[in-house]
This record gives sequence, C-alpha cells and structure tokens, in this order.
Amino acid sequence: MKEAEHHVQIYPVLEGVNDQLKGVAGDFGYFVLKPGSSNINFISRRLEPRGSVYATGSLSAPKTVTSADVAVEKRNGRVFVPLRALAEAFGSKVTWDGATRTVTIGPPDPEKIVSYHMTLLGSLSEHYRQDLYPVKIYTYRVNDSQVKLACAVAVQSPGIDRVFAENVPVRFWLDGKPAGLAVQEIVLDIPAIGSAGASAQVVVPWAKGERHTVRVEVDPDRDYWDRDRSNNVMEASPDPDDPDAGNS
Repeated sequence: MKEAEHHVQIYPVLEGVNDQLKGVAGDFGYFVLKPGSSNINFISRRLEPRGSVYATGSLSAPKTVTSADVAVEKRNGRVFVPLRALAEAFGSKVTWDGATRTVTIGPPDPEKIVSYHMTLLGSLSEHYRQDLYPVKIYTYRVNDSQVKLACAVAVQSPGIDRVFAENVPVRFWLDGKPAGLAVQEIVLDIPAIGSAGASAQVVVPWAKGERHTVRVEVDPDRDYWDRDRSNNVMEASPDPDDPDAGNS
C-alpha cells in the first residue's frame, strides 16, 4: 500500500496473476482509495499484443468496482481503509462468527481481479487461464552420428472451448548440457495432437548405441501466460535406435 497525490494505492499480489508475464508482475493494476470517499476504484494496466505474447501497455481510466459503508479516513498520518469492502473487492469471502467474535477473510480470487480488465475481456480471459506444457519427447535418427530431438507442446485453458498459442519456445538439454532452443509454431489445446505443423526440433550429436538423457522446458524465459509452471519440464531417456522402445 502506498499513498500518492493524496490517493491510497493498493497493488494486488495474487498467485496466477502477478507471475504470469514479465512486466506485469509489479503493475498488473491497482486499487485506488481516496480519503473522504467510500468508493473503491481499480486502475488496470492494459495488456497489448506484441507478436505472440501480451505485454504491458497504458493505464486505463479508474473504474469504481465497489462502495463501502464508511469512507476512507486519514488520521494522525495514517490511512484507515474499509477492510470488508476491500477484501470483497479482491474476491475474498468475509464471514463473522458472533459466538467467538471472529472475522474470517477467505483467500482472494484472481478471477475477480481479472474481471476488472473489461477492455481485455476476450483475449485476457483466454490467455490468463492457459497452461502450457510438454506432451511428448520424440527422437529421430538423422544419420549414424546425429539424432533429431522433437517436443510436442499442448495448451489448456479451463472454461475456454478452444485456445492456442503461437511461437512457443522450447529449450532442450542433452545429459544436462544445453542442446538448443527451438520454437513450436502453433500450440493447440488437444493433448493427443499437441502441435500443428512442425513441433520444436533440434539436431544433436548422438552416435548409434549411445544412451542419453533428454530434458525439455517449455517457455524457459516465462514470456507467456502460464497458470502452472510446475509442469513445464519433461525428462526422458529414449532410444532412437529401438523402434519398439517408443519415445517418452
């Protein structure tokens, strides 16, 4: 919370919102409360498409999202804000237990914060929920000394019937050493397919009879919206010379 130009600014730090895209983390948007006013406004940072990703843009006009029963008050150098109204603006459930005289404030709801970005309702609602992840690692023998590594990537977005991402980078490692960075041109929300056109591919030195460990990471620089980054890495020890062994 900070006060600027006699306004109190409160920045939401929510899992799934602030860790989505570089540049958004500290300035996705913020609540504005003015001493003497009971209105709680939200100023969103617009997201603008830049190539295949969304980046921060200009600030939107303040929008009143709720009003409190009492006004914001400044007293003796301190600012007092209506906690219940502010908590509910975060999407938190507020309950009162009369027997124990206890107020319980539930966890904030990132979807509530996202809903304030009305000007981005189409693109933001889709990309904010999406989860990118590797589906499968493939190996193809190129010649006696080289193997092509390929990774199929998929994307899912709860509540969206059809979603896709473009030009998603995939970093490859071979036995723990960097083996290259490739791009999957189109990523679909069909795990069984994973890609349209060419999947991300690199060629590495791999002589016949050798065994190696392949590791891939989707979106290593975290440029894309991704609700779950814990599933961005896949590791396998495929055998490109054994057609019956299959790939991971």
